[in-house]
Amino acid sequence: MDFRYFITLRDFVSKGDRAVVYVHGGKFVSIIEFIDKYFYSEEDLGWTKGKSKYLYPYRIKFKILFESKN
Repeated sequence: MDFRYFITLRDFVSKGDRAVVYVHGGKFVSIIEFIDKYFYSEEDLGWTKGKSKYLYPYRIKFKILFESKN
């Protein structure tokens, strides 16, 4: 996640919490469970925002509980 979600991760997300994941446009992707606390990393994962490389430094480990077949 980028800096806009730091407060959310710090104050509202904990190990054991669950979330529903959607992609842009509202398509359901999965249900996940967070399995650790958030952490900060500047390791390049190769992700982009638009066509430019973009660092999403706030990260949290999760496991997929249910994944959409579509």
